Amino acid sequence: MKRKISVITLFILFVNSTACTTPLSRTAPSIGIDPALTAALAAKQACEQMGFAVAVTVVGRHTEPVVLIVSDNAFAHAVETSQRKAVTAASRRVDTSLVAAAAKEDSELGPAFHAVGLTTLSGGLPLQQENAIIGGIGVAGAPGQTPGGRDHDSQCAEAGLKAIGLVQTD
Repeated sequence: MKRKISVITLFILFVNSTACTTPLSRTAPSIGIDPALTAALAAKQACEQMGFAVAVTVVGRHTEPVVLIVSDNAFAHAVETSQRKAVTAASRRVDTSLVAAAAKEDSELGPAFHAVGLTTLSGGLPLQQENAIIGGIGVAGAPGQTPGGRDHDSQCAEAGLKAIGLVQTD
């Protein structure tokens, strides 16, 4: 009888130790609120230093909203546009300027993207940490381009990435 209990006890300990080493979830990481807030504030400040009032949205890897910051005097449409840019960057996993370039070649792309809540406007960047997309950032309200041809929204979004130690991927 004592031997049976010992064998059963060993079996239970083995099962428990195996269960404890198996991950409960294989979910990839998503951006947290603190780095999202840091990125959004840095993007907003970069645009404000250039004289633009903008909206900045940061979404998680599943495009769930994490942070939305709106400058005083930003245009009302900038909020939705920044959200669409962040969602597009996170879900498509590319800089939205690449989507904008593709839309110039395919006139049906813009309406198709708009119908599902995405956009073909530049100003959205994916947030990539190591090899995983952890979210997206979108900036709207800074019209025009730098002398080098980079649009201001994208430039501000890139400042947000740099503020949290990420770099833009192509």
